[in-house]
Amino acid sequence: MNGLADYAGWVGQEVRAPVPAEYDGSPVELYFALPSEADRATLTVRDGDGSVVTQVAISPGTDGFEWDGTDAGGATVAPGQYSFTLDTRSGDTLLGTVVPETYAAVREVRLEDGSPVLIMKDGAAVAASDVTGIRPAASE
Repeated sequence: MNGLADYAGWVGQEVRAPVPAEYDGSPVELYFALPSEADRATLTVRDGDGSVVTQVAISPGTDGFEWDGTDAGGATVAPGQYSFTLDTRSGDTLLGTVVPETYAAVREVRLEDGSPVLIMKDGAAVAASDVTGIRPAASE
């Protein structure tokens, strides 16, 4: 397994992983892969307390979505941390629940049980092996 030094350059960068997103007034980009047999999907957005903010129908063949920061009534939500899940279905059968990926800033890297874990700016933790992309952090 790689050591911490292999991930030191990730600190201060943004990584794409299945983590909550910090909504700051700008749209939040979500990335996912729907199963080919899915004929529909529903994206659920929850606030930091776990309360459902909105649910959005996602069309088959879609591999991403930009959440504009609005609730079910169309009002803009307060800045803060939001999490996302995507229920995929074929007919009435639930195929599964997917956690969409978002970009989030890395604050630190730790070893937990011998494996590198990234601690995000908001405190969320994600295994380095769950990261599918890395980019420079957005200007603040």
